[in-house]
Amino acid sequence: MQVKSTGRWYIISRRKYTKEEYVIFFRPKLILDYNKKIYDHVPGPCQKIDGIRFSVTDVELLPDGHAIISSGYHKTLIADAKKKRKGRLYAYDFSSVQNLNKTLKQAAVEIKLIFDATTTASNFNGQGRFNPVALSSFVSKNVINLYVINSIADYDSVECFIYDKNAKTATHMKTIKDGNIYSAYDIQAYGPDKFFLTNQFYFRSRFLNLVETYLLFNLGNLIHFDGKKSTIVDSRLTTPRGLAIDKNET
Repeated sequence: MQVKSTGRWYIISRRKYTKEEYVIFFRPKLILDYNKKIYDHVPGPCQKIDGIRFSVTDVELLPDGHAIISSGYHKTLIADAKKKRKGRLYAYDFSSVQNLNKTLKQAAVEIKLIFDATTTASNFNGQGRFNPVALSSFVSKNVINLYVINSIADYDSVECFIYDKNAKTATHMKTIKDGNIYSAYDIQAYGPDKFFLTNQFYFRSRFLNLVETYLLFNLGNLIHFDGKKSTIVDSRLTTPRGLAIDKNET
């Protein structure tokens, strides 16, 4: 099904439809991909990694095969306070797996989050205030800088950690808050405290998020944070989610 827009009219299969007709009858089909053919393919055997209690939202693979996993993220129309989940980070060592076709016996290990007294007493205490979405890393001189999007009821932020893969600990260094970080979904770091980030929605309301998705409003954006301030790189995006960069070319 090909869709062409002339401003006032939408032309679908050589027939003209008004904008209202298009939004009500055809846009939902495009969102649900009813107009597309999906061909099944089998990339290989899938296996479950044990040890992770709640949902997984993102996986960051380090150059040496160690993976860092974010878990526990929840965002529904129901109030967050009713969700008895605790945000966690996990580690899994894929470098020790010799044959992925065999059963993975090794379980993921929970990463211990370390906070200083000042951090614990302030806004971020790691108990109910940590709702990790996406994460990214930047490795320099064997120091693993970890950046985690934290989405809670009050605000969205980027939590900065130093990760010790041997001790399986992540020491919290600071919290980055910015006016342009409000509906963060994915992040890609390319330097110390430098990253690109997508805001999936314009509104923070769960209901209005559904409206934005259903009507395909292009109110999302891509921002760049240079370590001190943010700038909007690309605006008017339709619910942007995944983000990837070539760190060898940055």
